[in-house]
Amino acid sequence: MRGDDLQLRRAVGNLLDNAIKFTPEGGTVVVSAARKDHCITITVNDTGIGIPADDLPGLFSRFHRARNANTYPGSGLGLAIIRAIVDAHHGGISVDSAPGATRFVVQLPAA
Repeated sequence: MRGDDLQLRRAVGNLLDNAIKFTPEGGTVVVSAARKDHCITITVNDTGIGIPADDLPGLFSRFHRARNANTYPGSGLGLAIIRAIVDAHHGGISVDSAPGATRFVVQLPAA
């Protein structure tokens, strides 16, 4: 794929940092990537604390922090930065979450 290597590394790195931060010891973080047709999909799954459903609509807004994340360090900018990077690369990002399971899916156009 074509893109800004530094920015794409930052986006994936931020997703991994979040998955690790919000997954308790003994939990699991799984990263996968696949190419299908003209799309590259990067998926980050974790068995962390999950994101409350009420927090999902504003999750990618600047300074937004989920209610259950107050005891964890952070500024609420990470997911907004990820969304901006993905958008700049003409891609998309989505999230599915429940207690004990969160999945972020990034889709980017392949070269």
